[in-house]
Amino acid sequence: MKIFGICGVVAFLVACSPKSEFKEVQWHAGDDIRELKFMNAIEAPLPSTLQVLNETQEYTYQTFKDIAVEGSFVKKINHQQGQLLSVQAAYLSNPLALKSLPFAEFNDVAEARKKLKKRHPYLSSEDLESLKPLITQKPELVWVVTRFPDSGRPYEYRFSEDFKILQKKPLGIGWFERPAVLYPEGPKLSELKELSMRDLSFSPPLSNKRFSIFTQNPMDFAESDEILKFPTSDARFDQLQVYYYVQRVLDWCQDKLGISLQRPLEVQLHVGYPEKTNAAFYYQGKVRLGEGDDVVYSKIPQDPSIVSHEIFHALIDLVGHLPTEGEGGSLNEAFADFFTAHLLARPRLGENAYLQGEFKRTLENSKKWRDKTGGLYNDSLIVSGLLWELGQALPEDKILKVSLKTLSRMSPLSQFSDFAKELRSALTEYLTPEELNSIQKILKTREVPQ
Repeated sequence: MKIFGICGVVAFLVACSPKSEFKEVQWHAGDDIRELKFMNAIEAPLPSTLQVLNETQEYTYQTFKDIAVEGSFVKKINHQQGQLLSVQAAYLSNPLALKSLPFAEFNDVAEARKKLKKRHPYLSSEDLESLKPLITQKPELVWVVTRFPDSGRPYEYRFSEDFKILQKKPLGIGWFERPAVLYPEGPKLSELKELSMRDLSFSPPLSNKRFSIFTQNPMDFAESDEILKFPTSDARFDQLQVYYYVQRVLDWCQDKLGISLQRPLEVQLHVGYPEKTNAAFYYQGKVRLGEGDDVVYSKIPQDPSIVSHEIFHALIDLVGHLPTEGEGGSLNEAFADFFTAHLLARPRLGENAYLQGEFKRTLENSKKWRDKTGGLYNDSLIVSGLLWELGQALPEDKILKVSLKTLSRMSPLSQFSDFAKELRSALTEYLTPEELNSIQKILKTREVPQ
């Protein structure tokens, strides 16, 4: 097992006092280096590395006997000249508690699949393939299955040693929350144009090296067709439309941010077919989109803001490692909304697909820090509205560097206070004194903390 080091060979994570349990660390250059002594002996996979502007970040998580520890991570950022800038981590610090877990009962995954299927016959073969053991933060050992039901949103099921169900919870981060009573309005239509579909393969599915488009309503393409033209009600039209949107987002990430995803994306369309669902979720490299129920949403795959928003979650997952709940979840949503709005040069999201208003939400708002309610999307608009307004006041290259640097400093522990601190740091790093002075009114009006 490779060890994740601070200075090349120093190890990732560990034990302080026997009484310690799950610990969190946020260390920045200038803090006491002795605070990092804990990073000295815990098992961890070889970290992934990512170059973001003039910094390199490394990211991994804690394991014990090759089993992941729930919620654990370590994110280390180095300047390109080698200086350690920050370390953020969360880890289990009690090796005695870990050693006492019943690992022998969690060694045989193949046998566990058989027993789980017998006890829970609704689990499909695909569900059972995802079965793996997990060490919780208590710590306890549990079995975990990730399901992708036809309703669209992925769910995590946790089972005990004897395969009793312990917990079922939704996963991923979605385009919208459940339907609410909103202002009635129909969708806005776009003109059809010929668009460039690069690197298109009909293997099937529609795919290239960067992503694949699947559908639960499959229809064959004729590869000999010179121009791919279908009625907008045709499932193939949706596949091509989403292919174009995904292609555009990934091109933009490469061209504007210098970031390429490290693994291929999988996009599943018409989730729940033949039922029409409002699914729109991202989770671990997979995007799932329904067609829309024609009550709240319609023709979801044809709305560039919804598709782009979900694809941007993959970028956020790679660079910021933000969670999907709490303040970190709101930050996740805010960055996805901001990058989407910037790409499309429109602050309104959901204009094409949303039926109960002119749009689902807009970044053109005046929300302040005091407006936090704890609501995932309400609070996200505080941050996305701020980024959008800054983007209107600054050159494009500056706001993109500022937003990317701020995102790169995020982690699964990040709160609004962390965002404010890192945003101000990035603004100071990339703006001229004149530019910095020009945006102070925006920061003050929106009550961004010092």
